[in-house]
Amino acid sequence: MPRHLDWSGSADYTLDSPGRIVDLYRTVLIEATKPADLHAFLDRVTLTRLWPSLWLPPDLRRAWEERFPESLRTGSRTTAA
Repeated sequence: MPRHLDWSGSADYTLDSPGRIVDLYRTVLIEATKPADLHAFLDRVTLTRLWPSLWLPPDLRRAWEERFPESLRTGSRTTAA
């Protein structure tokens, strides 16, 4: 993962691990500054499947759900449990 997306030093993601793929999607959604970042690292089918389990800032989650209401489940979790 490029440093501008994951500057933590733990930028290696094992996509076979459910927890790490959630971490990758959350990181990209929060840190991406260009559409190219989203296109390079996110897959629509995977994003839709992971959406309910992703912790995202409420404003970011709302913006995505408003932009893609047909793909993302509205009313899903908005805060950390």
